[in-house]
Amino acid sequence: TRAKKKALISFSMNRFYQGDWIDSMASRFIEELPEKNIEKNTFFDENKDNEGGVSQKKLTGLEKDGLKYTAEGTWEDGIMIRGKYTFENGASEEGEFLEEELHGKGTKIGAMDEDGDQIVREGEFINGDFVKGKLTYGALTQEGEFSEGQLNGKGKRSYKNGDQFEGFFQENDFIEGEVVLHYENGSLQYKGGFVNGKMEGHGTLMFSSGAKYVGEFVDGNMEGPGNLTWPDGDFKSGHFEADEFMSGKV
Repeated sequence: TRAKKKALISFSMNRFYQGDWIDSMASRFIEELPEKNIEKNTFFDENKDNEGGVSQKKLTGLEKDGLKYTAEGTWEDGIMIRGKYTFENGASEEGEFLEEELHGKGTKIGAMDEDGDQIVREGEFINGDFVKGKLTYGALTQEGEFSEGQLNGKGKRSYKNGDQFEGFFQENDFIEGEVVLHYENGSLQYKGGFVNGKMEGHGTLMFSSGAKYVGEFVDGNMEGPGNLTWPDGDFKSGHFEADEFMSGKV
């Protein structure tokens, strides 16, 4: 610096980057300045709001519904608008807040259960309600639109064994769309259309015997044009009705 007597040094505590607010760290140079030569501005006082302005602070020993927690982040008019709540039971809420509720983009992690798993919700919140994003819990992953904690609308549910349901959900029930199902040994069982708990439309069904059907399904049955083959090379190709081969080539 060319300052002879006094220099004003400022830096941003937060930056808006690609649609999100992120914390910014001050240059290492700030920390290396000798304390005796510094007069700090109180705008970012860690324990005091700036009379209607914005401040960064951390509060500990808070309590809500009998549960102690810590609040750390950006405060405005005495209310945290962006930051993280950390609870003594291992749960946490991080993101944008409105009146102490997640509102906007955020992440909510539940307390650990007896198996060591935690429900993690990442995405969009409205007044504390999770409305869109990704939920993970143990072997389960759910992505899409949510209402009252359940998949409601377009979404996808998948498991670590490879099973997945993608399409339309109503109150967490899969109504229709595409599914991939596996046998307990991990081999493919069915891949294709699914409506109200039954195979529907085009799909591939693998039988435990090794036989394979590729074609159309109606109400859970092989129905319409399709091909049924066996490991020994036998096949039936043509028209099926109610799981029975009706006509075609054999």
